[in-house]
Amino acid sequence: RAVSVAAAAVALEGGLRDGGVGALLATPGQTSIDQLVQAHGFEANQLVKVLLLLARFEDGLRQPLLVSLRGDQELNDVKLANAVSARLGAAHGALLGIEPLSADLVRQERLDLDLTAWPMGFLGPDLDDALLGGDGIIPSDDAVRPASGTSESGKSGSVQDVKPRLQRSFLRLFDPTALALESFVCGANQPDAHRVGAGWAGLGLDPGPKQVVDLRSAQPGDRCVHDPSQTLEASRGIEVGHIFQLGRKYSEALNARFTNEAGVDEALWMGCYGIGVSRLAQAAVEQHHDRNGICWPVSIAPFEVIVVIANAQDQAQATLGEQLYDALKANGIDVLLDDRPERAGVKFKDADLIGIPWRLVVGRGAASGEVELVERATADTQVLASAAVLETLQPLLAAGRRGLVI
Repeated sequence: RAVSVAAAAVALEGGLRDGGVGALLATPGQTSIDQLVQAHGFEANQLVKVLLLLARFEDGLRQPLLVSLRGDQELNDVKLANAVSARLGAAHGALLGIEPLSADLVRQERLDLDLTAWPMGFLGPDLDDALLGGDGIIPSDDAVRPASGTSESGKSGSVQDVKPRLQRSFLRLFDPTALALESFVCGANQPDAHRVGAGWAGLGLDPGPKQVVDLRSAQPGDRCVHDPSQTLEASRGIEVGHIFQLGRKYSEALNARFTNEAGVDEALWMGCYGIGVSRLAQAAVEQHHDRNGICWPVSIAPFEVIVVIANAQDQAQATLGEQLYDALKANGIDVLLDDRPERAGVKFKDADLIGIPWRLVVGRGAASGEVELVERATADTQVLASAAVLETLQPLLAAGRRGLVI
């Protein structure tokens, strides 16, 4: 979804050449932007890269795409899918997918198209539609009938006779960053050659409004659209909820209507939202963890305190541990008791791993009525008299439940 203003391109030395057709430059084996930059000293933003793709539609249409981007930009697949659907979806149904047009895809789709003569890696934005030749109808019905009686639209029942057919002209789409280049380097549509100093008019291209669309991914450091003096920063996020605008699609189907102020029946406008309970937990763990495991905030921790009896075979430790467990529980504290016959180190490690906010360790000091209180998030430790545990913990937990820290 993000949009931005890309960094300005460096002007190509020499400008337009040969009337904007561009001067041929031998580039043997140099099929990538990086190879061209390293071999000839160009800036990536002086190049136009051309992507050859195939869009598949529900009614069988196979539409070749020719997408032009500035060399330093990356294609945003979602923006491309939205743009292609907006232009062709109404006439041809759902967009099933967009993939690079390759020999493997041609075989898979059984298209009567021979890519062996195409100058792959050296394509220009003016690639001739004539390369797509033929009538576009696939002769073999076996190749187009979905197996197991299911149509490409996903509807079960009788097999629908949907014949994939190849559109014999490219849908050409241009990102504004590419169109803004007055002169550029691009493929020459012949093997091992590029053109230097090409221009859009010189190549015979005059993209209309329907061909120009934002197709690039916004990047950190790009300028903000609303205020070009500001730049974008990137930060990680996790989706924990969402809202869908449903429009009137379902209310029309369900005949869910109301009478407006003019006395006319209308279908309801609908929307919905969802909160992912499990995603909330994932988001909390992503933000509250360390190399030892989870550090649950008190407000959402499965337990608030874990009482760890260091040596369950020691009667004094076992007795005091159980007394503290009962007292905490009686005072409304979510508490877990670890009285397993394991070594103390194993229990401490497990307590860190599962991330209970406070650990109460009943160890050698049990004989004198002393225990250790350890905060999971900071590892801060204090030695307390067992009689002071409740008065120490209760205000800490009360603040933690409200998302506060003392």
